[in-house]
Amino acid sequence: MASLNQVLTFLGVVVSIKCILDLVSFISLYCRPSRLHQFLHGSEPYALITGASDGIGKAIAKELYSRGFNVILHGRNEQKLQAVEAEFRKGGSKAVKLWVADATSPEVDFDKAIKQWKDLHITLVIHNVGSARPKSGRYVATYIPKRPHPHVLCDRLDSISEKELMDDIYRNSLFPFFFTRAILPKLRQASGPAEMLYIGSLAGERPMPHLTPYGATKSFLKQFSGSIGLDERSGIPSNVSTVYVNVGSVVSNSHKIEANLFSPSSEIYAKSLVDKIGCGRKVLVPYLPHALQFWPTNVIPEWMLDRFVKQAMEEEMKLWKKD
Repeated sequence: MASLNQVLTFLGVVVSIKCILDLVSFISLYCRPSRLHQFLHGSEPYALITGASDGIGKAIAKELYSRGFNVILHGRNEQKLQAVEAEFRKGGSKAVKLWVADATSPEVDFDKAIKQWKDLHITLVIHNVGSARPKSGRYVATYIPKRPHPHVLCDRLDSISEKELMDDIYRNSLFPFFFTRAILPKLRQASGPAEMLYIGSLAGERPMPHLTPYGATKSFLKQFSGSIGLDERSGIPSNVSTVYVNVGSVVSNSHKIEANLFSPSSEIYAKSLVDKIGCGRKVLVPYLPHALQFWPTNVIPEWMLDRFVKQAMEEEMKLWKKD
């Protein structure tokens, strides 16, 4: 029978090997060259980006456009989309198409949208649309006298109107859910690999104060992305892969803070994300400083993490109140 020292030694070796493998995997993600080229197949490959009228979505679309993709830009404001289209056309010769649809509406006709793209070769879909901003632009806040951060509807769940909650659920969860259902057959027709990326949030990884609806809908996206990916690999494997993208703080029109190492501009973040497309990860943190921020959440005690998150959110809200 093995002695206690032998058992402990064996466990130590196993843990050490796992730590080494995790470290190698972590380093390789940020050192390997981009594999985006594998989705640039066919004569005219298209990338479709939802929520592309500003912020991260627009920056991702612009980065993909600059790297040779034709793009389909989604948004609910046609004038803003047309302005983005004009901006893109000044800097390149690839095609730009628009899809105007309100992500909070259960009346979106996804089948009609797919039919209008029947002749397009779509190889990438970025499910970026999402926030907690009500369509009216109004907020119900229990202690924030000025306009809060767009991801904050209010302090308590029961202070949010049912209409605002349903808008949030449709925008963040049900719109990408039903859109995925509609576009999957189209992606399977691609002549090579196709990928769908779901833009998530650290708020979907662990509970955070003031972000209850937002965090819950992003957690839904993570589970959905993983399940769809497994479905596509089961039975007769398809060419479609899925990735859940874990996002930290990023400066944008809806998150107006001063840019720093851990809160990059939308453009810097988009470049990091596009560089990692095709990396083979099911869950991805594309921006290295965010990955370094997220790492302690897996190792420190939960009570300590809850206290840290609460303090961090209070600091964030001080910035939001100044906006």
